[in-house]
Amino acid sequence: MNVSLTPRLVDYVRQKVDAGLYGSSSEVIRDALRLMDERDRQKEAALIALRGDEPRAADSGVIDPVDLFDKLKNVVDGRM
Repeated sequence: MNVSLTPRLVDYVRQKVDAGLYGSSSEVIRDALRLMDERDRQKEAALIALRGDEPRAADSGVIDPVDLFDKLKNVVDGRM
């Protein structure tokens, strides 16, 4: 697989390798992809959790707007 990067990203990858943080540019890319995968999994888990809470709140007839806002903010921020 060949990947093209913007000049800014090429410089960023080189800086990481030159600083000794990674042994090669491939290691930088692999680590970046692992982090992206983890972030995607966290977002998916957050969406599942949010969807799981939705029916209970609707069934009770009470939806706390502050709680709902906090949950949505966490989903967007990827912290849930």
